[in-house]
Amino acid sequence: MIRSVYKTAMSMLVQQKKQENNANNMANISTVGFKSKEILTEASFSEVLANHASGNGKSAFELGSLPLGTSISGYDTDWEQGVILQTGNAMDFALEGEGFFKFESPLGVLLSRDGELQQNSDGIWTNKSGLKLLKNGDSGNLEYVQTEPGQSIVVTANGSIFADQQRIGRLIVVRPIQNERVETMDSGYYRTGIDNLEDSDQTTIYQGALETSNVEAAEALIDMMSTGRLLQTQQRILNTLDETMNRAANEIGKL
Repeated sequence: MIRSVYKTAMSMLVQQKKQENNANNMANISTVGFKSKEILTEASFSEVLANHASGNGKSAFELGSLPLGTSISGYDTDWEQGVILQTGNAMDFALEGEGFFKFESPLGVLLSRDGELQQNSDGIWTNKSGLKLLKNGDSGNLEYVQTEPGQSIVVTANGSIFADQQRIGRLIVVRPIQNERVETMDSGYYRTGIDNLEDSDQTTIYQGALETSNVEAAEALIDMMSTGRLLQTQQRILNTLDETMNRAANEIGKL
């Protein structure tokens, strides 16, 4: 009986995390370049039952295992390409391929596929959160992208930036070498070690366009509903087990 309570509670914890993940996917349906995630589960560690009744435990033998339900083993990101929509805005940029833009942040360099950019008061290109976009200068050093208001901006498919027909650098587009080393942050940001990044020459940049989130709204909504129903069922099971144990304890006490 106790094991049933424990297994049900463990399963409820997993379903609760799944529901939180589903809600996060739904909340980012309109986030540019967002990639959906799913939770991976595995069987929890099984306790081993052994007989120590004879020989002071020296001749103990295994009776079997005691499974303890499921637990979360990790997260899996769906890197599938989103749909590229034309916006006509010269400061909008979409990526087709495995690449990411690099932004400077208080947490260090962050990766993102959100190319919805703007100019701050100094003419530096930033995203909606104010993080500054990075480029490779002609000397090879990392620099901010900076242009004057009113300049004609052209960015080629390989990232070369022209302001009033003068080349001012090249956008940095990188890809992770090992996706399992990529840390997922909030709002479509990612972080990884600099040794896990390489130039993404196969990524194409589209100016005047944005990549949509790859979250399937209908699928995410169905997952939320089914997970919610499963949580309700498990809650009823847990209540029933609790009532059964209380009755058993009270009636045994009367005997």
